[in-house]
Amino acid sequence: MATDQAAAIGTGAPQTDAAHAAFPRFEQTFPKLTETEIGRMRRFGEVRQHKDGELLFESGKVGPGMFVILSGNVAISQRDGLGHVTPVIEQGPGQFLAEIGQLSGRRALVDGTAEGDVETLLIPPPNLRALLVAKPISASASCAHSFCAVLP
Repeated sequence: MATDQAAAIGTGAPQTDAAHAAFPRFEQTFPKLTETEIGRMRRFGEVRQHKDGELLFESGKVGPGMFVILSGNVAISQRDGLGHVTPVIEQGPGQFLAEIGQLSGRRALVDGTAEGDVETLLIPPPNLRALLVAKPISASASCAHSFCAVLP
């Protein structure tokens, strides 16, 4: 990510003007699920609590699946081999976090860190496949086409 784009995002609320400027198609890139959609997804996952600073997923390690943020904020950042950290985006309630690589057993490319106390719905890859078949969320709010293309 370009340094000016990362600087434009900074820290704070997930859907700031800076975030919208850095990602021109923000709503499509980082969709927000409705309460109804999240309710329909609950049977596919389990609620998890995360403390401030806890890594939900870590660069270079296989992630546990897709996280739907129920409360709190998660900072997404990228690290290089020298330990430099570049902020990417912060996401909040109703948004979901998943890399396609994580969902197919590959290693994460970014870190996801809890900012304050965070509650998530974790949907592991096998359950995510079932969720995509059941289609409990709108097509515009899902990455179903992308996920299905890489899931075995």
